[in-house]
Amino acid sequence: MDKKRIMIVDSHPLLRQGLRQTIERETDLDVCCEAGDYQEVLGMIQAEPPDVLVTDISMSDQGTAGLDVIRQIHTEAPRTAILIFSIHEETVFAERAVRAGASGYLMKQTQSDQVIDAIRRVAAGELVLSPVVTQAILRRCLSDGDKAGATGVARLSNREYEVLRLAGEGMQPQHISERLGISAKTVETHRFNIRKKLNLASASELIQFAIRHVHGREAVH
Repeated sequence: MDKKRIMIVDSHPLLRQGLRQTIERETDLDVCCEAGDYQEVLGMIQAEPPDVLVTDISMSDQGTAGLDVIRQIHTEAPRTAILIFSIHEETVFAERAVRAGASGYLMKQTQSDQVIDAIRRVAAGELVLSPVVTQAILRRCLSDGDKAGATGVARLSNREYEVLRLAGEGMQPQHISERLGISAKTVETHRFNIRKKLNLASASELIQFAIRHVHGREAVH
C-alpha cells in the first residue's frame, strides 16, 4: 500500500515533533518533510509536492501573508491538499482559507484522532470543516451578497483582517506596510475601512479592539 506523503509546516519545533509522532503511528501515512517558515515550504513544494500539507496560517515573512501563501501553494501544487491547523478562530479564518485554496481547517486543540481523520479525508479529496463553519458558509451563500449577512470582523476583507491582526500584535502602520508589502497609504486606507465596518470612532478604538481580538477577548462575529 502506498502511503500518503504529509508535509508539516509550523514555526514551533515541538508542535511539529508531536504532530509527526501522531501521524507516523498510522500505517497509511508518512511525514515526508517539515518546514518552519513559508520560504522553505515554497522550495520544497516545487521540488516534490506532498499529498497533504498540514500548516499553520499565522506565519508571515518577507511581506507575504498567510492567506496569500496558501493561494500561491494551491496554484503551484494544485494536487496537494492543504489542511490548516491553527490557533486562530475558525469562524473568522476558515472560510477565508477555503477561498484561498485550503481543503480543511482544524483548531490546534482538536483531538489527535480527528486530525488523522481530517488528513485522510482531505487526501481523498473531501472538504473538512466544522458544522459551525459549514452552516456559516451556507448562510453566506444564500444571502444577497458575499458580505451581506456578515457582521463584525467577518465583514472585513482578507487584507483588512491581516491589518487588524497585525495591529493587535502591536505593529505600527509602517511595519505593517513592510510586512504586507503594501504602501503606508494603503495601510491607512485599510484602517479607515476597518473602523467604518466595525463602527469604531477613532484609531485608538481600533487598536484596543484589535488587541482584544488577537488575545481572544473580543467577539469574532
